Amino acid sequence: MSSVIDDEFAIRLEQEIQRCLADWKIRGASVTIVQHDSHNILTFGQRDEHSPVTPSTRFALASSSKLITALLLVRALASSSPPLPVSTPINTILPSFRLANPLAEAECTVEDILSHRTGLPGYDEMFEPGYVMGELVERLATLELSGGFRERHQYNSILFDLAAMLVEKLTGQAFDVYAHEQLFQPLGLTSATFYHTADQGEFAKSSWQRVDQNGEGDEGRWIEYGIERCQGAIGTGRLWIDSNDMASFLSYLSTGSYLKQDSSRPNGSKRSRVYQNTPKLSFPVRSRVQLVV
Repeated sequence: MSSVIDDEFAIRLEQEIQRCLADWKIRGASVTIVQHDSHNILTFGQRDEHSPVTPSTRFALASSSKLITALLLVRALASSSPPLPVSTPINTILPSFRLANPLAEAECTVEDILSHRTGLPGYDEMFEPGYVMGELVERLATLELSGGFRERHQYNSILFDLAAMLVEKLTGQAFDVYAHEQLFQPLGLTSATFYHTADQGEFAKSSWQRVDQNGEGDEGRWIEYGIERCQGAIGTGRLWIDSNDMASFLSYLSTGSYLKQDSSRPNGSKRSRVYQNTPKLSFPVRSRVQLVV
């Protein structure tokens, strides 16, 4: 069986990850390393107050969800009749689209929103309890641009909700339904979901540490991750996925083919090595490496 990393490197990597977890006071984590059709999964700590992180623990991808959104939007454009390029102006797909800058409103394209060059800053405070994606178009018209249109890269999250709305407009399907039909199901990503309840499997209890004005951690106090409590942000950062499926997705990105394609194995799955670690256990040596077939 081929492996991406050997045990000696795994030990060094584990030490560095443990340092990062301690510095940032992170409860648990899972690391997926992919090379061609082999992958390693390293797990650390707890997913909640009672259970350890495993390769089946789903984590919120947060802004890494934007890659999924971009892939789905490009697919929706290509599947249109006739196919549409990424240079398509937003207002030709969504006539209600408005921006405070008339030039940006008229000229803004799919490529502009996916490459963060509209002139809009983050406006992450929009992701608050009660926010729904349908409010976005109306709100966009009132938001000031802090940079010139196409002047420079300026990271913006909320326009990836607009990207999700464009997918819905182009396909006539809800964004999450289109994602499952066009990406998650073909790749066998059974853990991928935009919503979760307690009975759907293992979910990491997400939170971040409150940081005060001096940059010092507020010890022991955790706040909920705002996006989890919004009905919007589905294109921006709501995707949950486990490490097994993340390995499949990363392999697909790097090779253009499905990781789970070998019919000689159950469900066509490839082999992997899984390292599991909890605060009570030292990092696994060879005898504790679990081979998943």
